[in-house]
Amino acid sequence: MSEPILGVHAFYSTDVDEGEFKSIELLCQLTSALYWRKNFGPIGLYISPEREAQVFHYGLHNAYSFVDTLHHEMVLSHGSPRFWAYPKMMIAKHISKDFNKFCMIDTDLYIKSRDFFNTDAQILTFHGEITNADKYPDVGYVPGPDLYKLAELESPIDEWKPRAVNTALLYCNGVAEFIHEWMYHVDRIVENSNKWEPIIGAGDQIFVEQYLLSNLAEARGINIETYLKSDWIPGAKLNVMHLDPEMEAWIHTEPIDIAKQKFNNVLHIWGLKHSLNYSIVRTELLGRILGDLDRDFPEIDKSYPVLLAEARALYKDQTDKYLGILSKDKPKERKNGKSKKLRSTTNGKGNVSS
Repeated sequence: MSEPILGVHAFYSTDVDEGEFKSIELLCQLTSALYWRKNFGPIGLYISPEREAQVFHYGLHNAYSFVDTLHHEMVLSHGSPRFWAYPKMMIAKHISKDFNKFCMIDTDLYIKSRDFFNTDAQILTFHGEITNADKYPDVGYVPGPDLYKLAELESPIDEWKPRAVNTALLYCNGVAEFIHEWMYHVDRIVENSNKWEPIIGAGDQIFVEQYLLSNLAEARGINIETYLKSDWIPGAKLNVMHLDPEMEAWIHTEPIDIAKQKFNNVLHIWGLKHSLNYSIVRTELLGRILGDLDRDFPEIDKSYPVLLAEARALYKDQTDKYLGILSKDKPKERKNGKSKKLRSTTNGKGNVSS
């Protein structure tokens, strides 16, 4: 039997989603936990008290090896809309104190088997992201030297590379010391973030989570591998359904038939969550999730009847709706993109990344 690996979900937010499409995200979370337990081993859920009632209402707690709310104040101490994934990163630091190998996995991603998952890697992330704004002007990443200058901090990296990694999967293998150093620099940036205006498009969070991680690892001689040997090019796209490996936004560095196998083994709904008001998007996502559950967990409706009933009703509903993922949302344009504007709060002058 393969060595078990601890999986970890971090579900921290004070804004509990009660919107019409909440069951899609929760269904993906359930599927993620079930597949992890089937193929990798135990999986734990770190959760904020505000989310607890929702999780127990749908019975999702039964999918986990343990549920932990004890570290709520610790993980939310630096959290904010600008650094919305900070709890996940903080929990990774906490877990690394006791576990040599573990994997943070986003609740909106599931992986159906161990195929292509390199457990020997020091750090395994989901895929690469292109940050070269000269070649791709719409990528919207802020150069490391620019942000550190505004933060009035000394950069820990001498040579920044135009590259980031997507951490929807973050497998850590014997790199606790590095994780702690990374989070030390993350905390310093968060603590000094009042010195510049928020970067539109969640750029502040992406900087610390994806760009700083990749560059600091290279500077420290830590090898980061990616599950997909592919790079995503951020920016506006013509085709919202980026689940297709042949979409123009992907640059693959391995044969396309291998890329297709990997895409079929993983579903990540992140980029589509704000387009769920479109029936074509809902049908595609729910069709894949329900199809996987019905095939590999045929008794799923008996174990989680409320959630599955809601999801199946949404799957049958073919109408477009005046809603985003939250009922308070306005309809979202079907495109992806991040802002690359960076402004200091002191002099009011804008700096555009290069």
